[in-house]
Amino acid sequence: MQQNVHSQTVADRREIIFRESLGSVLFGGILYGIGCSFFFLAIANLLFVRPLPLIALLASLAWIAIIVGPLISGCRRTGTRQHLGNVLGNFIRNRFAEFTSADPGQPTLCFGYKYGSRRHYFLKLRANGIKSVDWGPGQGNNPGKDNDWNVALWFDVGSILFDGEGSSLGIYIVGPSGHKAGREAFGSRFIEFLKANQVPLNLPPSGLIGQVAEVVEPLHPLGRIRVGTDEHVARAIERRIEKGSKVVIEEIRGTSIYVRQTSGPNPSIESTRP
Repeated sequence: MQQNVHSQTVADRREIIFRESLGSVLFGGILYGIGCSFFFLAIANLLFVRPLPLIALLASLAWIAIIVGPLISGCRRTGTRQHLGNVLGNFIRNRFAEFTSADPGQPTLCFGYKYGSRRHYFLKLRANGIKSVDWGPGQGNNPGKDNDWNVALWFDVGSILFDGEGSSLGIYIVGPSGHKAGREAFGSRFIEFLKANQVPLNLPPSGLIGQVAEVVEPLHPLGRIRVGTDEHVARAIERRIEKGSKVVIEEIRGTSIYVRQTSGPNPSIESTRP
């Protein structure tokens, strides 16, 4: 078994185990605790307080709706058992990504967590639908500290076999958030894990940085660009970029190239003109 502080790859390289941060688990527990406290307080107000002022009545009903509404919505969208398992997952640190072979010749990548001898799954998708793995800052990131970065898996929504969270967005955050250096290292190990299981991912050469390319598949935000005769997976840094636009390559993270729209000439194209 290969391992480090944050992740482990089992001996047959069909599974990688990682842990959510203790801080996020504790923070989630505190939020749920506060929410439940106000929920039961609202019920107590409705049952035992007489007379109950109109403002208190409306506040109690609103708080009950805030708690019960998402619960009912989640149960309807993914099923009661699945949704309650998703909620329980907020308090469990040990997660996994594993490859299974449900369909002959079609490996399936699964994400979830273990509790006892059982496994709860968040997502299952065909490996041939994976487009890219990269990393970037989250909403709470401090640019001076780079303390809130995430590793993201991009995939074709048509490759989803099971969506236990009901999102179907084509992106899945793998592992906890953390400092940039740690997330880069984890992202690199995750890419190695995927490649070891025959997922066709290519790492773009660093020599592409600074070159100008043409968008051949709209960057919304993930698409493809062409540099010379080669095509690569790319992401727009600022906004959506349409097909046919020119972009300049500014950074490479994982298997994705980060680009910004430009109106300048493409050196790789200009050099081939007579």
